[in-house]
Amino acid sequence: MQGKKRGFTLAEILIASVCVVILMPAIGTAAYLSMTVPAEEGNELTAIHQTRYVSDWITLDGMRAREFSPGTDPIYGIFDWEDHTGETVYNYEAEYRWEDGKLIRNETVKHWENDDWIIDSESEIAIARYIEKYNDVEFQCYSSYLEVRVKSVRDDQSKELIVQVKQRIFLTEEEE
Repeated sequence: MQGKKRGFTLAEILIASVCVVILMPAIGTAAYLSMTVPAEEGNELTAIHQTRYVSDWITLDGMRAREFSPGTDPIYGIFDWEDHTGETVYNYEAEYRWEDGKLIRNETVKHWENDDWIIDSESEIAIARYIEKYNDVEFQCYSSYLEVRVKSVRDDQSKELIVQVKQRIFLTEEEE
């Protein structure tokens, strides 16, 4: 007596092949989405983070500043305030400008000594890296507040934020 041979029949192989053909597009789509969706969400989060970071800096500088002087391309403007807490009065200037797709904040601290300004420190930071063009940031001066519009773009994701700074801001005399 011969033993039974084990194996698959032609019908079983055809059924398995049809199942694989039906499932492959679903598996491919799931694999594609698992790679692209996190990247898109990451780009959106980056754009949101950029606009919030700009908002934090502008709000802080606006609350401290005694005046804001609008600038011209590539400089948006300069916040100016003084610190009278110690023996020496320090003057702070926070300049905002656009440079190579970045919004740059440059802070200079100086004091007056012997009829001349002495620079104590200077620091520069890119507070937003995904500003495509100069016009994606706008500083608009009104009589009682400063409004800043920021548009951050990361790949195909963009976010726009409007910041209104109302405390302590006064326009320079030429701008009123």
